[in-house]
Amino acid sequence: MRVLLVEDDLTAARGITAMLKASAMVVDAVDSGEEALELVRLYDYDIVIFDLVLPDMEGYEVVVGCARAGWKRRF
Repeated sequence: MRVLLVEDDLTAARGITAMLKASAMVVDAVDSGEEALELVRLYDYDIVIFDLVLPDMEGYEVVVGCARAGWKRRF
């Protein structure tokens, strides 16, 4: 399973990434909504886990952007 993690807290991102990788998942981690939207356009993710408060936009905006980019797996 390929996962995109969008989390601006480095400690939290490292912990979540470690747990996901321990469960044999492939994880891409970014710290901004814009980076997340770019990766969603480029790669086919099974799931996106995101923080609701990001430095450049709200997490809800990322959801809308993902849908506009064509990603509709698990909303």
